[in-house]
Amino acid sequence: MSDTRGGQPGNNNAHRGLEWRQAIKRALSHRSGKDYRSGLDAVAKKFIEAAENGDPWALKEIGDRIDGKAPQSIDLSGELEIPLSGVVKFVKSSD
Repeated sequence: MSDTRGGQPGNNNAHRGLEWRQAIKRALSHRSGKDYRSGLDAVAKKFIEAAENGDPWALKEIGDRIDGKAPQSIDLSGELEIPLSGVVKFVKSSD
C-alpha cells in the first residue's frame, strides 16, 4: 500500500508541506491562466529583476540556489555524562 502523504513514514508534517506546495501551484496556475510553470516563470523573472537591481536578499538567494548554501556549524555544549563526538552532515534534498 502506498502512502500519499509524502516524506518519511510516520512524518505527519510532510503532508502540510505537500498541501502548501499544491496551493502555491494552484495560485501560480490561476495567475498565469496556464499551468503553474508559466506562473513560476513570471515569478522567477521578477526575482532576477530584484537581483539585477541589487536587492541583497535576491543576490543571496541566487548564490544559495546556484552554489548551494554555506555549511552550517552546530555548537553542542552543556553537561553530558557521555562524551559526544561525531560529524553531522546536511545534504541538499533533491526536491
